[in-house]
Amino acid sequence: MNDTLNNLALDTSAHIIDICRQITFKTVKWTDLSDKPFNVAANECAGFINNPDDYTGVSTTVDVILLADKHLAVARTYCVQSIADSNGVERYNNLQFDYDVDYDIASTSVIKGSNITLSDIQQVLNTGHAQLKRLIVSNQSGVDTNTGQKFGARYDVALPDESQSEEQVALIKNALKEVLSTIQNAANTEVQT
Repeated sequence: MNDTLNNLALDTSAHIIDICRQITFKTVKWTDLSDKPFNVAANECAGFINNPDDYTGVSTTVDVILLADKHLAVARTYCVQSIADSNGVERYNNLQFDYDVDYDIASTSVIKGSNITLSDIQQVLNTGHAQLKRLIVSNQSGVDTNTGQKFGARYDVALPDESQSEEQVALIKNALKEVLSTIQNAANTEVQT
């Protein structure tokens, strides 16, 4: 089942990268926010995030992080849509994928800094070495802060520690397809306006 989720996530990540390309007018590179690859606790990161001044509609993060002290690398593809339902409850359509990737291949992308492209990150994911380590799929999920009532569906799976049943994988797959379609339609609307 983990291979099924890994392949499904990689396919969806390709779509998230396409969405990031589509809404490029509201994304920035980490290096746009800093004069070198973004550094968090001695970890270097290069890629694309939403402009911090514009988190409306669809937001994306597509990047590669080097954990130099551990000689590990992580690629992330995130896509989130926040909307308020008719009762004013904030709901989320959210796709988040974290992958362990080959350190040497990832470093050739991160070292590019401001010259990194979405194609570079796609290549890091397509090397055959990307292993899904966590996925989150939220389908219209939210919590009414007044009542505590939960809405929608949310799946948060850490791999390879958790073995998913065929039924659980089918639920995740269906939610993932529905959320991806919803976010793609929202991104299309943003581009047209």
